[in-house]
Amino acid sequence: MSLKFFAGNRLEELAAIFREQVFNRASTDIFKPETVVVQTRGMELYLRKFLAQEGGISANLETPFLNRFLTVVMQAFLDKESFERFKNATEQYQPETLKWHIYS
Repeated sequence: MSLKFFAGNRLEELAAIFREQVFNRASTDIFKPETVVVQTRGMELYLRKFLAQEGGISANLETPFLNRFLTVVMQAFLDKESFERFKNATEQYQPETLKWHIYS
């Protein structure tokens, strides 16, 4: 597993970079999904549509939001006790909790 960061303000350019990264390399496991952290559902839909138009297909693509991605990574690398501390510390920043604080 490798972790690559690409930053930019133009989604079209980022999508093109991702397309080149995915379609121009030989995959060792075609059943292993590609993971792309997205900021919004609109970004996810745009990326899927872009890949389908440019490459003919958009399949086996995981697109979690950042908080879900971090939770999965932390759960994989931390022991159970440390993960529970991480989960409790970040729980206050979940959308459901923040809505309650804003409206109270």
